Amino acid sequence: MNAHVSLKLRIKMKALRTFGSLIIAVTLGKFAQAADLAGATTLTRDGPNSAERMIADIQGREQFKSLVKSDNLAEAESAIVASNRSKPSTAAWHYESATRILHVIQDNPGVLAGEKGASILQRVRFHLAEAESKATSPIQRASARATLGYVEERFAGNSVEAKAAYAAATDLAGNNGGAAAKEALKRMQVKDRSLPVTELGGNK
Repeated sequence: MNAHVSLKLRIKMKALRTFGSLIIAVTLGKFAQAADLAGATTLTRDGPNSAERMIADIQGREQFKSLVKSDNLAEAESAIVASNRSKPSTAAWHYESATRILHVIQDNPGVLAGEKGASILQRVRFHLAEAESKATSPIQRASARATLGYVEERFAGNSVEAKAAYAAATDLAGNNGGAAAKEALKRMQVKDRSLPVTELGGNK
């Protein structure tokens, strides 16, 4: 791989990480707003005990990484969701759980190495599916599906599932938003048209 291609790849990956962070920030806000959780989500640091919350978040992330290395995936997940702000077993709690894990693997993609990576992604999918099924509004369901699209595109490398999730998110959002999912779907469709047929598995 020459330097020019390597640079282009780094720029592309940085853009995708930024896009993923945007989806997570916006959609977590949607869940927080709908569940009356403003000031109590992963991405909100103000208010009482904010320092304690931030420390708990950092500790949870470090414990997650350490336990994953030891193949203790169940304990790793328990550690990182321990400081969730949302009411347990709600749509917001499951979405928060998924995003906590995503924040770690965005910054530390090495945790997805080997077979355990597939298991971690499956847990993220589980939490997003629960968030969607327990959601109380179309925009919440769209938020969960858009994030699933990002997971499939960025981490699983499954473009078919990613496009399906982005399309579903766009439909669910209707006229109430979904701009990020629409943009992602459009970007992937443009990419498809630029690839040779052989790279698309024989399908346009």
